[in-house]
Amino acid sequence: MTKRQWPVLVLGAAAFSVVGTNMPASAASGTSGTEHVLILETSPTGNTFPLAATGPIHAAGKDVQLNDNKDRFVFPKGTLDITHERTSGGQSFDKVTCTGRFTEKGIYHVVGGTKAYANASGKGTYSLVGYFMGCNPKKPPTTFALILQAAGPLHLPG
Repeated sequence: MTKRQWPVLVLGAAAFSVVGTNMPASAASGTSGTEHVLILETSPTGNTFPLAATGPIHAAGKDVQLNDNKDRFVFPKGTLDITHERTSGGQSFDKVTCTGRFTEKGIYHVVGGTKAYANASGKGTYSLVGYFMGCNPKKPPTTFALILQAAGPLHLPG
């Protein structure tokens, strides 16, 4: 996602959580299995956020938001390009406490990779939840937290 702007970030957040099934690993055809990704954002601005992955890729990395529907996961051994599309979500805002919450679910696809993850493939679903505090919709919130979890089938050709 490109640099997020307040309040558009509320329904346009890119963080996601994927739920999928395990795929058996096969040494002859590469590595396959369920990939789990956790992304934590604590700033409503910027386009790079920390992530942790476990599964066929087991590493810390970063999520670089390229635009509203494409991210690049950067790991020590290569990158994964991810496209995603929102399928549902909602938001709420309490004017008295200046506190808001938003959710999003959708689908994602692994559309490319580099180095150790060249020709990677996978797809799944995602969900996220975000919270913010701030009364001025023309300014970034004073407090922000977004949690994105991902898990879905990933195949790394070998």
